[in-house]
Amino acid sequence: MKAVLSLLLMVLLGACNKNIEPKELIGKWDNTYEIRTKDEAGEWTEWTTINTLVALPQLEFTEKGKILWDGKPSEACCTFTEFEVEGETITLSVPPITTGCELVNCALCDTWTIVKLTNKQLELNICDNSMLRYNKAN
Repeated sequence: MKAVLSLLLMVLLGACNKNIEPKELIGKWDNTYEIRTKDEAGEWTEWTTINTLVALPQLEFTEKGKILWDGKPSEACCTFTEFEVEGETITLSVPPITTGCELVNCALCDTWTIVKLTNKQLELNICDNSMLRYNKAN
């Protein structure tokens, strides 16, 4: 009986700690303001600069499977707050419904694909129609 309880305790404790792989994904990433999209033929365009006057938030993947924006969970409507990784696919949690977002239709995809991941650069395929590039924050 003690062996069964010990095994159950180990399984429950193991479920509390996510083991995120690849380890290079964990950390803070700065948006490079570069994007690629698919053209009418379904081919990826060249990287282009995002021309915006808005500061894009820093993206952070934590070891506990959380996604942070500028160091904290986002409170914006339709923003993912948790993730899991399997191979090159990042599966995102269902966005929480926060106050003021009850009537918002979140038509976002819930998977991102890692196109490139080094200890310095991350490229994500978002919804198979755009790619965003990030540089590892210092």
